[in-house]
Amino acid sequence: MVYVHKIRGFDESSRVMEFDGNILWVAHGYKGVFRVKFNPDFSEVVESDLYNSADGFPNDVLINVHRVANQMIFTANGGFYRYDSEKNYFFPWDEFNDLFGYGTVIADLESDELGNIYFIEQSQLGIIKTENNRQKLHTKAFNKVNRLWNDDLANITVLDNQNILIGGKQGFIHYDPQKDLPREDRPRVLFREILNHGRALNLLFSGHQAGVGFPSILSGGEFSYAQNSFVFEFSSPHFESGDQVQFQVMLENYDANWSPWSLDSRKEYTGLREGKYNFQVRSKTIFGEVSEPISFVFTVKPPIYRSFAAYLFYAITVGVGLYLGFNWLDKRHKAQTKRLENEKK
Repeated sequence: MVYVHKIRGFDESSRVMEFDGNILWVAHGYKGVFRVKFNPDFSEVVESDLYNSADGFPNDVLINVHRVANQMIFTANGGFYRYDSEKNYFFPWDEFNDLFGYGTVIADLESDELGNIYFIEQSQLGIIKTENNRQKLHTKAFNKVNRLWNDDLANITVLDNQNILIGGKQGFIHYDPQKDLPREDRPRVLFREILNHGRALNLLFSGHQAGVGFPSILSGGEFSYAQNSFVFEFSSPHFESGDQVQFQVMLENYDANWSPWSLDSRKEYTGLREGKYNFQVRSKTIFGEVSEPISFVFTVKPPIYRSFAAYLFYAITVGVGLYLGFNWLDKRHKAQTKRLENEKK
């Protein structure tokens, strides 16, 4: 590279640049985006126009320009935008905004010869593919490298259709679409341990064995009210997910809905009231694949003072008490009546 001369007529900081024919679009970090026109020998800028929040963008900062599949795509804090040359104004690009939702922040876009658009967004990276004349997002394949890509200086470089480089925090990430094969086996979730405690601590289940057939529903039987607390520990072996497998639990007859997804592989319930319960747990891999739930069904018996025998005793006691009370009142009434009759005589 040899320095030839300075191009006259433009002194702004040039952060990101893309040519659209003879027009050069230059993104500035906090002013907006410039539309620059050169003289025939590119020695001088003959026209320069600045576009920002006054021209359709949501604000003036972090506006980027990308040349993707022979079209100019502009991104800002409010999503995707397109330039209308007739109106000399920028408008939201609904085709892309509907995919990501309003307010997405795109760091980089790069397309391959097949029309696939690789992107790095604020919290994810993936591919925009056209399927059945509609664009769809594909992000699951990249979830396992979310912790590795450089979110400060995001960069995607498409070498060819089979070799895509993604800037990483240490080196770079190589993605080959041909090796991104569909996954057919669903993940499985296993109980590692089930404990019951109250007056005593009891081990109810010591764990499923990976690779061995097991029922999806376990029956725990009945437990006294003094043993109405339970601890469930579970796991989901998945090589690519590692320790990033998430879990969701629900105790029927106690929880209204499934819990939010969490990395926590342990759940405890204490002081459960009497009733029939069904504890369920399922797992989700980094690719978004959800397992079938497994269950532990059990019953907590009521305390003696809320048992059927107790209520029967209460009912009999009240009945006898009412009978004796009415009988005493009846005898008292008859005695008073007889006394009044004798006084009249």
